[in-house]
Amino acid sequence: MPAHYFLGTRYLGQASIKYWDDAKLSSESWLLVCPTCGDVWARVADSPTDWLPLRMACRKHSFSTTEVGGSFIPVWLTHIDALPPEVLQYEAQLRLEKFDELT
Repeated sequence: MPAHYFLGTRYLGQASIKYWDDAKLSSESWLLVCPTCGDVWARVADSPTDWLPLRMACRKHSFSTTEVGGSFIPVWLTHIDALPPEVLQYEAQLRLEKFDELT
């Protein structure tokens, strides 16, 4: 079943498979929940009924300087080629904005 990526209510696209930790495929869908403000800022839908909340910082918050808040990509993920082009485009824009903030 393909994974569908949503940023808030905006649909970003789908991928034929969903990788999370480079080692296993999972069949549940994810709610990306910011532990600081509690917002469900994104969803990765794979299963229509099996939802798993994951703690990931939203765009306004980050856990550390190595993490980009609002990113679908955790710092340990190395295979991003499975992500849809729309998600990769969002990730590139997010990092450019973060770079601009730091300079």
